[in-house]
Amino acid sequence: MKKTLVLLATVVMIGLSTGCKKEKVLDCSTTQEQSGIEMKQNMKATFKGNEVTDVKVTVDAVLGETYKNYKSLFVSSIESSFKKYEDLKGVDIKTTDKDDVVTVTLKADITKMDDEAKDALDIVDTTGNYEATKKALEKEGYTCK
Repeated sequence: MKKTLVLLATVVMIGLSTGCKKEKVLDCSTTQEQSGIEMKQNMKATFKGNEVTDVKVTVDAVLGETYKNYKSLFVSSIESSFKKYEDLKGVDIKTTDKDDVVTVTLKADITKMDDEAKDALDIVDTTGNYEATKKALEKEGYTCK
């Protein structure tokens, strides 16, 4: 889950440099297997001009047979990991579970975040370049469209 926050910080630090004010959405995803748990991650970042205005990261953890019986413990662990971000301005975190899938959705509205929220998520800068962000994510194994 720490990778989710690193991803969020990376996306926000790189942005769009074309200078136009039209919104553009970068949509990237990846799937990884970790200790019998399939992690499907999707990230959508909205760029307006040369600013990242919001980011939505969704992680679906598909529990394998080994962990299926420990789903409630897995959910509790995830919720406690993200609890410190719950009251941050401009940040919304939701955890859901259905069947053998646990989903964590983190939405960050950069335009509404205060300095405390940005610090907590390691967001240093919201400017950057759409293409550079896309290339950086693809280098990390994401597929972007």
